[in-house]
Parts: sequence; structure tokens; C-alpha cells
Amino acid sequence: MELSLLLAKTIATMFLMMAMGYIVIKAKLLTPEQGKVVFIIILYVVCPCMIISSFQMEYSARKLTGLLLTTASAAVVHLIFMLLT
Repeated sequence: MELSLLLAKTIATMFLMMAMGYIVIKAKLLTPEQGKVVFIIILYVVCPCMIISSFQMEYSARKLTGLLLTTASAAVVHLIFMLLT
């Protein structure tokens, strides 16, 4: 449950950043060209840092098991969809 809340908080923060970018461009505080530069900085620097920091948590065997199960499930689903296409 803790992880879900942490991810929801990070996703909400990212949506707020997107909304602020939209408002700044529509209010003509930045030109679209300047907005592209800000977008690239946020996309390649800020978002990865937010994602990494949101996953910084105390180690437990249960979390490791969940991570491995999720990774294996994702790999299986990807293989199934590759075979179907």
C-alpha cells in the first residue's frame, strides 16, 4: 500500500507539472520554442530523478519478491504479445 501511495503522489506531481507547462504556454509567459527547451529538461532530467527518488525505500525480502514477480510477469506478457503480433 505504501508503494501505491508513493507512486500516486509521483504521478500526481508529474500531472501538475504538465498542467503548469500548459498554463505557462497559453498565458504566453514562454514562447513555444522556449517551452520545448523546458520540456526537454524536465523530460530528461527532472522526471527520471523524481522516479528514482520515489523508489528509494528500505529493503525487505517481501519487496524484493514482489519486484521479481512483477518483472517476470511483465516479461511473460511482453513475450505473449510479441508472439501474437
